[in-house]
Amino acid sequence: MHSATINETTDTYTWQPGARHELLIVCDHASKRIPEQYAELGLSAASRSTHICWDIGAGDLALALGRALDAPVICAGWSRILIDCNRGWEDPTLILPMSDGVVVPGNQNLGEAECEARWQRYHQPYHAEIDRHLQHCLERGLRTLIISIHSFTPVFGGQQRPWQVGVLWRPPDVRAAAALGWLTATGLKVGDNEPYSGADLLGHTLERHALERGLPHLLFEVRQDLIESAKGVQRYAGLLNDCIAAVMQTRDLS
Repeated sequence: MHSATINETTDTYTWQPGARHELLIVCDHASKRIPEQYAELGLSAASRSTHICWDIGAGDLALALGRALDAPVICAGWSRILIDCNRGWEDPTLILPMSDGVVVPGNQNLGEAECEARWQRYHQPYHAEIDRHLQHCLERGLRTLIISIHSFTPVFGGQQRPWQVGVLWRPPDVRAAAALGWLTATGLKVGDNEPYSGADLLGHTLERHALERGLPHLLFEVRQDLIESAKGVQRYAGLLNDCIAAVMQTRDLS
């Protein structure tokens, strides 16, 4: 198990320690890094800086939230455009040949061997690290609350997205309902299963690590323009810290 005080960064994930192992923060799309041998997958520098490669601000927010909560954080280390750590092996969007209208030259006509190589080298170590941590917690009798952090674009498909933060969930979920109520009470424009719906699919990470184990979970989406700066990250880390603290005090949690 990791040291309780030392950050660890490998080429496949970042671990930030925390003392409260009843909590775990994860971020699937924290990085825009692409391995050198892939020659940036043929993408321009401008494309590599956009949401097609990472969730802008999400990694910084996850780490700041971890510090605020004194909770461990595990962030994936590679760009979602190389392979998406929030997708399963059978998901057709695991490796995208085109994303948001941008052709990805290095993802064209991939054979199964290349897909398998990326899966084993860049996808699975992140999930193995989450597995190791949760197994350690379960052996100590902890039902860890997994908190997943993402960000979303202000505009998609020509449509404005008015929400500042969204909570994705699959009803019934009293924790998510409590989080929605708390965030709404602050005056924020809050998305209830917006900008995406968790009712049918929460994503590979929560499906694999939370739902299959019967563990509690929360999934937050924050609009990326609100967490592009250090000031914005600190503001939303504070808000989510207070929100999670309130949720954990909610009675009759299932």
